Amino acid sequence: MARITVEDCLQNENNRFALILLAARRAKQLLLGADPLTDTRDNKAIVGALREIADDKVRFMTAEEVAAEEERERIELEQRIAATSTNGTDTIGEGLFKTSEELAQEAAAAKALAASEVSDDSADSEDDSGSDESEETPVE
Repeated sequence: MARITVEDCLQNENNRFALILLAARRAKQLLLGADPLTDTRDNKAIVGALREIADDKVRFMTAEEVAAEEERERIELEQRIAATSTNGTDTIGEGLFKTSEELAQEAAAAKALAASEVSDDSADSEDDSGSDESEETPVE
């Protein structure tokens, strides 16, 4: 069984502190059930992580790689959202809000409805007041 040394890992990762962080994160992933990328031969998780680093199968992503990955994920998410749109629109949020013209039309319709209800109520009250006068009997 060959021993893994820090010097073997430092060929792929230049900074000792970054190496420790990388090895710790990968060991935690292995402990949580991630598939090993190399033959671990029943070694401890940290030894397996160091072997993967020495074999150049695990490394930190650069800032450019992280940005590119995030952009790719964002585009993929937008495509999935557009594909599953239920209201027939192509953009997120389109069709959820009403335009000012639609709001004005609804307000005008509500005013017209309220005016017709008021005129119906006043017609009913006029009919009631007219019938009251005819039913009165003169006082002698």
